[in-house]
Amino acid sequence: MEVADEHRRRTPSHGLFVYGTLMSWAKGALGLNERKRLSREARSLGPATLRGRLYELGQYPGLIISNVDEDVVHGEVFELFRPAVTLQWLDHYEGVRCERGELDDYRRETVEVTLADSAVVKVSVYVYRRSLRRARYLPSGVWQAR
Repeated sequence: MEVADEHRRRTPSHGLFVYGTLMSWAKGALGLNERKRLSREARSLGPATLRGRLYELGQYPGLIISNVDEDVVHGEVFELFRPAVTLQWLDHYEGVRCERGELDDYRRETVEVTLADSAVVKVSVYVYRRSLRRARYLPSGVWQAR
């Protein structure tokens, strides 16, 4: 029973990987109200990583998925208590507005992430879909608010 309980704690029924303004340890005014709301509507499972490339887009980052092992983005995973409710306002916050997505800044995808205890879980993540021509690549995979 203890093993099953531990597995359930590590495997969110609906998880979300965040890597920028929504991380619980993020600083700055941008995303402050959303961080507070997310902390009420979800439980942090702690630090996690995924294969991707992180870019600085100004006041916030953008992530693209990568298949290269060396491309790692560091963030945090949350288990959402009421996914439909939380994802609705998060979609708006992240610029996911259009039904077909042509004009959206981000799209929500399901990916595998690795938790700090090496457990691999499937979660949602917001992936940047605009041009990265003026973005600055962050090879560390870590975003720091200014």
